[in-house]
Amino acid sequence: MRNDEQQREDWAVTFIYQAASDGAQLVQLGETLDAYDASVAAIPPDRMTITMHVQAVDPGQALVKAQDLLATAVGGARILAGARPLAAEAVTEAEHERRAEAPTLPKLVGASEVGSILGVSRQRVHQLRDLAGFPAPLVEVAMGPLWDARAIEAFERDWNRRPGRRRLAVAQ
Repeated sequence: MRNDEQQREDWAVTFIYQAASDGAQLVQLGETLDAYDASVAAIPPDRMTITMHVQAVDPGQALVKAQDLLATAVGGARILAGARPLAAEAVTEAEHERRAEAPTLPKLVGASEVGSILGVSRQRVHQLRDLAGFPAPLVEVAMGPLWDARAIEAFERDWNRRPGRRRLAVAQ
């Protein structure tokens, strides 16, 4: 076995295109790419990703190999004819799997959980919303506002908290 074959790794190469696509064309492209250990996904409104899995010595070689395979696979496919390439990335298969398994949504917290994080009551959370640096909720639903837990934790770290009730000035 040659030295470069011993050092080959599995790579996931993703190409991002700006392309208007219809569902039938995407399905057809997906079926074509399936034979090449590749997948396609639409990102509305006008983007598309194609991910190919190849073996190569380094990320540069992986990009070239995937590009060649993609050209062979799609040939004159109409869906890519007018597509404009925006980006390409090669990552190890292990990194690709790690990203795929990572959560894609932030941890959402309501007023009670925010109160627990900040050490205040749920009612106080609603008063804190008036502070200039307090994070805006990501969404308001029927049960109330929902925040990204990371934003609340960042606020808590930077919050210049002054405990206790504020004294009112007494007129004399």
